[in-house]
Amino acid sequence: MVRVATLASALVLAAAIVVATPTAGHAQSGQAGSATSPDLGWGQAVWFNDSSSDRRLRACDWGEPDGLRAVATLLVDGIVHTTHAAGGTGTCNTRTISGLRTGAEYQLYACLRNGANGSNVHCSGRARGIIW
Repeated sequence: MVRVATLASALVLAAAIVVATPTAGHAQSGQAGSATSPDLGWGQAVWFNDSSSDRRLRACDWGEPDGLRAVATLLVDGIVHTTHAAGGTGTCNTRTISGLRTGAEYQLYACLRNGANGSNVHCSGRARGIIW
């Protein structure tokens, strides 16, 4: 069991790396993974742009079933955008966000939560970057 938990933690750390290198003609993206729950479930937050005006925020619930939902949070210009993956392990939910300012700093993180109004637990570190 220790090996599985260690592997899961390593995967979460690897997922917390931001991928946001500007290249002409390519979309920008970032991702973060939550810490692993005691039952070996974890969440993933991903944001990406596939057009110049609309960005997408995706929450995914991964790992072993743990009774918690994954919550993706994107903070830009003091505005908090969230989406939840509440369908259980292996599910994702994507939300479209319009009007993000080019040049604004963003912070992205993933957490797990018990229910829609519960407190966030097992949160990732904050991935940071600039909207371009």
